[in-house]
Amino acid sequence: MAVGFKSGGRKKGTPNKATTITREILNDIAEGLRPNIARDLAALDPKDRVQIWLKIIEFIVPKLSSVDMSLTAPQIKSIEDTLIRLAQDND
Repeated sequence: MAVGFKSGGRKKGTPNKATTITREILNDIAEGLRPNIARDLAALDPKDRVQIWLKIIEFIVPKLSSVDMSLTAPQIKSIEDTLIRLAQDND
């Protein structure tokens, strides 16, 4: 049960071993396929080559997501209003 602080498991920032091993295996496979991939890409039509590169780039560069930049300020309530609401919730 959580007690408000981390009491076990991995320390913050410690990489996951399974993910590290999986990435190493995939890198080894990719290194072996690199000459074939370059040859196969060169054989494609330019349009198809661009489509392949766009798909590969998705794994290299993270996709950006839109951010809502609302200019309206959040409604700030006084501490008295908050205490009254909490008191009413407990009744």
